[in-house]
Amino acid sequence: ASISFDVDRRDNALRIPTRALWYLPQDRKLVRDEDHDLLDGKRKTDDQESEMETELSAVERAAAKRKRKKRHVWVVDGDKLKAVELETGIDDHKFTEIASSALKVGDKVVIGIDTKKK
Repeated sequence: ASISFDVDRRDNALRIPTRALWYLPQDRKLVRDEDHDLLDGKRKTDDQESEMETELSAVERAAAKRKRKKRHVWVVDGDKLKAVELETGIDDHKFTEIASSALKVGDKVVIGIDTKKK
């Protein structure tokens, strides 16, 4: 026998495929010039942030955890990709809730690039 239950639930939440949070463009030519810093790794990795958090007080760790919820996704902007910052909420590994964001209805969030020739 097995049992399952909801730990948390949000009705009518704005959500995106979780894969969109992990997508990173490999071709700089596809990305707007002002977003190249993100490709250059100007942001600390999650591992680096977690390592730093072990040395913080409980209040500082809570603030760092909230900051880590800030991510970005790539959206189609004409013929380029644009980074859009957002704050994530709960997820089920398939979809992630967007707690706050500059995303607009109709934005095309990128989860990968189709490299097949048509």
